[in-house]
Amino acid sequence: MLSSFVGSARCDSNMQALKYANQVQRRRLTYRPPTSSIHLKDENSMNYDLPGMIITGASGFVGRNFIRAAAGKFRLFCIARRSMSEIGILNDDNLRWTQVDIADWEKLADIIQRVKDHGGVDYVVHLAEYYDFTNENNPEYIRTNVLGTKNVLELSRRLEVKRFLFASSLAACYFSPQGRAVNEESAPDADFP
Repeated sequence: MLSSFVGSARCDSNMQALKYANQVQRRRLTYRPPTSSIHLKDENSMNYDLPGMIITGASGFVGRNFIRAAAGKFRLFCIARRSMSEIGILNDDNLRWTQVDIADWEKLADIIQRVKDHGGVDYVVHLAEYYDFTNENNPEYIRTNVLGTKNVLELSRRLEVKRFLFASSLAACYFSPQGRAVNEESAPDADFP
């Protein structure tokens, strides 16, 4: 199911990307503010027939649009630095939100039992990253992008996930010439930090 879901979101050109963004925009959800940094719902309200998925970087642009597209198809365990109310995500029975920094292993590890108590997960979609477009070295690159990714991999190992999807930043590649799209075959040739 995940491969067909992810495949449907793949864009081969800028026009397809724009069309997809417009579709996502039309499905935009409204929000109700959460009661705390951890999304609290009736703990028995999740649909355990749906596959489980952790999404890191859930409050980023790609993360929040991915959540909107995946809602109703997965039990979503969202990990983000920002709250649901800050980014406009709707409360949902099949969504659990945890506001935590992925570089903080002790706090990230607290999620393990909660996920197990709610049927576990089949997939991890790792979207959390740091990039600031200043073209300068910043310790946050190592803290979030290296240590944070290591922590998410360890979380995935402990939860025995079936698939780990890592999404890199466009900043890994030089910007493509007009009329050409960056895709899986593009070389990671950018000289940004």
